[in-house]
Amino acid sequence: ACTVKSLNALMAYSQQSMFDPRVQWDEEWQRWVITAPAFPNTSTSQILGIAVSQTSNACGNFWSYRVDVGFLGGSGGLYDYPMLGISQDAVLFTANVFGSGSFRGASLFSVAKARIYNGFGFSASVYTGLKATLEPSHQLLTDQNDCSWLAAAPANSGQVWTYALCDPANPNDQMLRGAMLVSGVSTYQFPPAAPQPATCSSAGAKLDTLDNRFQNAGTQAGDLLYQTHTIGLSGSGFSFVRYYVIRGLLAFAPTISVQNNIYASGSSFDFNPSIAANTYSPTRFGVNWSVTDPPIGAAGKPSMHFTDNNGGNPSGTTGLNVFTSAACYTGVGTNRWGDYSQTSYDPGATTVFWIDNETVRSANFWSTEIAKMNW
Repeated sequence: ACTVKSLNALMAYSQQSMFDPRVQWDEEWQRWVITAPAFPNTSTSQILGIAVSQTSNACGNFWSYRVDVGFLGGSGGLYDYPMLGISQDAVLFTANVFGSGSFRGASLFSVAKARIYNGFGFSASVYTGLKATLEPSHQLLTDQNDCSWLAAAPANSGQVWTYALCDPANPNDQMLRGAMLVSGVSTYQFPPAAPQPATCSSAGAKLDTLDNRFQNAGTQAGDLLYQTHTIGLSGSGFSFVRYYVIRGLLAFAPTISVQNNIYASGSSFDFNPSIAANTYSPTRFGVNWSVTDPPIGAAGKPSMHFTDNNGGNPSGTTGLNVFTSAACYTGVGTNRWGDYSQTSYDPGATTVFWIDNETVRSANFWSTEIAKMNW
């Protein structure tokens, strides 16, 4: 059985609380990687915690690192919304950086797996002033590209930008290529907040669909990059999920291969998506997100939704509602409804995705639901 540890205990850090954790499984090296920043401990110091399992056992021992990222924002700065990516030979870390009351762009650095997977110290080249929010990718083990791709959908820009970090395991020889504008992206805008279903609307509360940023790591598979985000469309009044299959990585000429808007129904608000492709069948992908529609036959509460491209690329009304919340958010105004969802393929099964997302167990009591999806 696992020993339950707090993030602070896992990172061997106690000065400030830690937040926004991320975890990924490296199927090639059979390791778990976890990150979480702490709140600033001084006006110029903030710790990013990194933990790596010493074996494939998530219940075993971890190497832990504490990186001071406070210099990125300067006095009063904040390292926020951190993201985690996995390449063939390195682990990638990005975040939005704020300082002196303004946004300073996204930051990026990478560390060789050979260093942190063995408990060694490391150095890194740090890139700053990049497009926000910059999402690294999870590179499938079948992909031998020596460049790791990242993507951003800047606020209300109607655009998608990409970067390629080549030779990410070598801080002395690596090269960051970009920003490269992805051609063929259809325009989009900020998504509107989502009203709760009629059975929840007595308090007039809405659910925060956040904005149009990419919220989770994409998947990199050879010449393809998969990503998804929440969007608004002019005149619609609804929020939608849009996913992209971006082609042209090997030629450093990213262009849209597939882009579709998807939703649970003609009356649903759809938001907080994540996407993943399967290592053993790299063209097979799944998408998980939150919707305001309940599952058929269930009480009228928001729920979790899933679709995949088994049988063709999904478009329009698609997928099935998996879990429903047991209650409503009963406050007033607009409430955050889980910035994150997660979609992961099962490394031990070629036909399984695992998904998780936020629900409400009782009034104003948040919970996470997890589901196993077979195709």
